[in-house]
Amino acid sequence: MGKGLNLTKSKSPMEEMMKNMSILITFALFLSGCSSSTTPTLTATAPQTAAPSPTATQTPSLTSLPSPIPSPESTAAQAGIPFSAPPITFVIPAGLATGASADAIKAVAPSETFEGIPAHEEFSLKGGSVWIDVFPAHEYAVINKNADDNINLLEKILSAKTPPTQRNDLPFIRTSPAGGRTLGVKAKILQFSGGAGLRAVTEYTSDVRPVNNEGLLYEFAGLSDDRQFYIYARCYINLPFLPPDGNPTSLVPPGGIPFPQDFSATGIQDYMKQVTAQIESSPANQFDPPLDMLDALMQSISSQ
Repeated sequence: MGKGLNLTKSKSPMEEMMKNMSILITFALFLSGCSSSTTPTLTATAPQTAAPSPTATQTPSLTSLPSPIPSPESTAAQAGIPFSAPPITFVIPAGLATGASADAIKAVAPSETFEGIPAHEEFSLKGGSVWIDVFPAHEYAVINKNADDNINLLEKILSAKTPPTQRNDLPFIRTSPAGGRTLGVKAKILQFSGGAGLRAVTEYTSDVRPVNNEGLLYEFAGLSDDRQFYIYARCYINLPFLPPDGNPTSLVPPGGIPFPQDFSATGIQDYMKQVTAQIESSPANQFDPPLDMLDALMQSISSQ
């Protein structure tokens, strides 16, 4: 019977009778608290203060309740978040960020250590490490030789409709002295309303270090059809098999490729070949954020 019952001591008939009477009284009180005339059923009904009339409407069963209608807010969240600020519009895919902001970037004149940039607009995604810069293409090319070369290179790639296979052939204009490009894979041409561009997975460094999640980038360079705007976007991304940073002694996750601890030229070359092939063959959804999600953001761009 119940847990904790002492089976080594038998009860007298009087004790058994008193116990049974107590159970009956408790059960009677329970029934009187529920209803004095009906037996409870599994179907829930509203409390009644009087006998129901013959014309009373029957309470609908649970299976007859209508399905909830999605609110406009939830539908919009699934479709993405539209954002518009001159000179472009775009749609932020659901789950990538919660919104965006626009900043006017002042022009920087060329100097001995830095090639100039023209005044332009920069869009930053809230809650996501994504930046989109929209430059006046002609003005950028006039004051910045690197920009001129890369804009011309991008035009050739888009005209040929063939993405480059070598990292040094990618048309990305760097605006900070982050070192040379040590990685350039998964190049793909993307179309957007009023233009086209190229995306790739890259990494830059000024010293010898492993490819890592601290420096792995998604980059996109685009041109409007009228060649009025050069669009440059970037986002830091991760892969589960890369170390967290560029420290050669950092722990390599399962499935990753160890960095050669002797720093030999042959060992580093072999390492770069292996890790480049591994990243190139990684599916889009293995990246964080997924490459397809970032591609969707770029393809939603429309120049005004």
